[in-house]
Amino acid sequence: MKKEDDNQKLIRDATLLQLQKSNALEQQLKAIRHNTEQTEIRLLELQKEMKKARRSIRIFWLAELFGPILAIALILGGAWYAVRYAEEHYLGGESIIDKFLPRETASSP
Repeated sequence: MKKEDDNQKLIRDATLLQLQKSNALEQQLKAIRHNTEQTEIRLLELQKEMKKARRSIRIFWLAELFGPILAIALILGGAWYAVRYAEEHYLGGESIIDKFLPRETASSP
């Protein structure tokens, strides 16, 4: 009888140990799942930040490219407007090219 009680006790102790191991593994699994979820959330946040950064870089390069082009266009447009204004108001509508640049004559060699 004592041997059966010892066997029952050993089986109960082994079962209890297995249950404790199972609970510990379950807690570890829960922790791993929680960390995985947090990592996925952080990854999504980082991907959003990366998209914003890429968009900002694209806008920066467009500004770097088109900024000087627009400046030159404004300068040329302003110069063209000034020439037209001078032609209208000071030269009586006569073209500056006709006024100041010599024309080639047909009799020139």
